[in-house]
Amino acid sequence: MVLDCLPCLRKHNSTEPVGSPIDLYYCDISPPSRAVLMTAREIGINLNHIKLDLMAGEHMKTEFIKINFMHTVPTIVDDKFTLWESRPIMLYFCNKYAQNDRLYPCDPQKRALVDRMLYFDLGTLYNSIYSLVIPKLFGKVTEVDTDEEKKLREALVYLEQFIGDNKYVTGDSLTLADISILASLTFLEVIDYKIQGFEKVQDWLQRLESELPYYNEINKKPIEDFKAARS
Repeated sequence: MVLDCLPCLRKHNSTEPVGSPIDLYYCDISPPSRAVLMTAREIGINLNHIKLDLMAGEHMKTEFIKINFMHTVPTIVDDKFTLWESRPIMLYFCNKYAQNDRLYPCDPQKRALVDRMLYFDLGTLYNSIYSLVIPKLFGKVTEVDTDEEKKLREALVYLEQFIGDNKYVTGDSLTLADISILASLTFLEVIDYKIQGFEKVQDWLQRLESELPYYNEINKKPIEDFKAARS
């Protein structure tokens, strides 16, 4: 059976969150945190939200370091199981709690395409976004670094080709790859950087903004609040 790859598949047909709350330590403007939040919302996972103020150093407090010695967000505690790094958390949510394989297909080839885009996001796209945003956000520079912008645009050229004629980044269905890449790209809004000249990427972004009922709550409002607080 196709769902044999989901041995812990929940027999749950309600749209209400399932199971006991999972502790999620997060920062709401963090792309990895927002990717996990979106994944949990798609699956219907009950979360106990524990927001950390990274600017105030809350992630460096002793009690959090005891949970995660790397003091990074997002971090989850599911009963006695602790995990950090957003993409492994997203996969864990799907493997343990998903009702079907919609977000992370069981078919080996379809799953491989999702895995490829998750690695592309981590190693190429998000890396270029982070290198562009952070110096302008927290440094003393007023303009984006042209070399870093070049790397971002190269990554967007690849993303444009990956999307191709598809509705989503790996085909015609929303997957974890879309969620992860969406969280990464919306981080550019923190510095008001606009993606221009990439029609397929822009169409894909607009589609997700209109389709995902939690888009504004998880992606738009936290960034707007963050910018307002700094102005």
